Amino acid sequence: MPENLDFKWISDHTGMPLSSLYHYNRTGEGPRSFKVGRRYWVARVDFESWLRDKKSSN
Repeated sequence: MPENLDFKWISDHTGMPLSSLYHYNRTGEGPRSFKVGRRYWVARVDFESWLRDKKSSN
């Protein structure tokens, strides 16, 4: 797994729609991200932490 993941990679590998990722990003509910050019990126460790938190809250 790469060190930094873009939203497209996350969507392709989790099945989560891109629109949901952008919504979570806009509302502050998603993993901590940063923008480079036109793409949003998430550090792998931040994504894994966010995903664990989401799983434990269900």
